[in-house]
Amino acid sequence: MRDIRSEIESLVRQLGGTVGVAVRGIMNALDFSYNEDERMYSASTIKIPVLVEAVRRLAEGSADLDREFVLPDDDRTPGSGVLRFMHGAMTLTYHDLMVLMIITSDNLATNLLIDFLTPEAITATMRGFGYRATEVQRRIFDYEAMGRGLYNWIAAGEIADLCKRIYTKTAVGGRWMSWRSGYWAGSWTRSACVCCCRTRPGSQTSQESRRRRCMTQASYGRMTSPTRYVWLQPAGRTGARRS
Repeated sequence: MRDIRSEIESLVRQLGGTVGVAVRGIMNALDFSYNEDERMYSASTIKIPVLVEAVRRLAEGSADLDREFVLPDDDRTPGSGVLRFMHGAMTLTYHDLMVLMIITSDNLATNLLIDFLTPEAITATMRGFGYRATEVQRRIFDYEAMGRGLYNWIAAGEIADLCKRIYTKTAVGGRWMSWRSGYWAGSWTRSACVCCCRTRPGSQTSQESRRRRCMTQASYGRMTSPTRYVWLQPAGRTGARRS
């Protein structure tokens, strides 16, 4: 096997920040960890815990796929997704929100689910798995909450483990995690890989080149895996935004 650790350490030096990498073997693939317990701002990776809690509610009967939500006129959460471009008052189902959150990484769909599920409940489910770093404290792009010091957190190791739980149908239960799990988790999967990057303030390497190195090189190889990358700028950098 290639010397992955030395390659990652070399990349970390180029990135000029903190990197966490975690791989969980699923079908006779490798397990690997590098700084995987480092707690980092989650960016869109927090949508994976939100999905697990959403499916858990289906399993316990407190949510229904056909439950309807009305798209608010006054909420156009920025960033990824399509709902912010849609007209207000349109009706969406619980199923619609989950699909949009995962397939298009829709931030507004995510916020509607967070409002319904509550940050406390999502975090409690993660604590039930033994995860201590993963925590939902607010909606996506909630600047007022950010001003109060509230952020969403993950660690690469916990999210990789959660992806493996989804694939092996142990996150909620066989019946419910098999529902669309091949579509969302990747039925071709051999490994669950998560790479998280956080840059240091004052780093001279351009944002785009650091992102490109993180997303293309840190995946090391042609492994067929659902890979979640998180790109995080430091709070002190001009123009930095945290979702």
